[in-house]
Amino acid sequence: MRRGYLLVEALLMIFLLATALAVFAPLSNVLISDIPRSFRFSQVNTMLLNILEHMRKDIGDSGQVLGSFGDYVANENVLLLEKSDGVIGYELKGDEVHRLILAGPKQDQRPNALVWSVPKAKIKWRVWKRNDAAYAVEVKTYIDYQVGRRSHEKMANSHLYFLNSRREEVK
Repeated sequence: MRRGYLLVEALLMIFLLATALAVFAPLSNVLISDIPRSFRFSQVNTMLLNILEHMRKDIGDSGQVLGSFGDYVANENVLLLEKSDGVIGYELKGDEVHRLILAGPKQDQRPNALVWSVPKAKIKWRVWKRNDAAYAVEVKTYIDYQVGRRSHEKMANSHLYFLNSRREEVK
């Protein structure tokens, strides 16, 4: 009875192990990086959907989109909505979205202002007008995904919300 392995047997085992590792390397890449990345994308997308739900309610309850209010001026980073009970503002600051209560019963006190952190997410809005009167707000969202030096837009969506005061006119 012999003890140990022959050199050929040991080399064969090393070769089989190396082959198995080469075959399963892409699977380990998926497990280590792709699945956690996809999970982060779904978390950011869930946060975006939460923001969009608040925007849908606020825009639907709004009578008009304001050009300015107090220290705020509406632009690509600030959206001002006049509601029956006050003014609501949405402000984009880097990777955060702020929903501000600017006037009304719950005037902007920090606990009443909502802040969402949405890293790598992009939000753009555009006010639709007819005869210089706003009737809808289009909100485009996507997650900026970097692969090497290239940038990809993941989970891109576009939503159109009509102002409460203009719904009947558009129909």
